[in-house]
Amino acid sequence: MRRRLILLRGPVFTAAVQLAVPFTVRLGDWALGPAGPPTVSELGLLGCALAGIALVTVRRGGRRTAS
Repeated sequence: MRRRLILLRGPVFTAAVQLAVPFTVRLGDWALGPAGPPTVSELGLLGCALAGIALVTVRRGGRRTAS
């Protein structure tokens, strides 16, 4: 499954994950204490990045991709 995901959607998946990394690091900084809580805009942008990852990785019902 993972290999197929990389072959079919690799560049898009990689780009979506790269968008989420800075916001995830920001949440980690907040959780560990050196930074204040994330702003609403940071949380919104993280949500957008996670939605993009979901669009790429979540399989839609019944539709098959051409192999």
